[in-house]
Amino acid sequence: MANNDPNLVLEARIKKGVLRIGRKVEVNAFCSKHLVTVSNPHIGCPQCAAERPGVRDLFGE
Repeated sequence: MANNDPNLVLEARIKKGVLRIGRKVEVNAFCSKHLVTVSNPHIGCPQCAAERPGVRDLFGE
């Protein structure tokens, strides 16, 4: 489970470098709940984050 979001699906690909020297890992992220591509997997789906309560919601202002 990435970023504590059960709806975040990660897909990794290994790309070959120039002249087959070196390799690069490319990671794509997708939210299975909202069916959107997630641009930054570290942050997660912005729509899922908006649905979760924040610190102010839990403890008041």
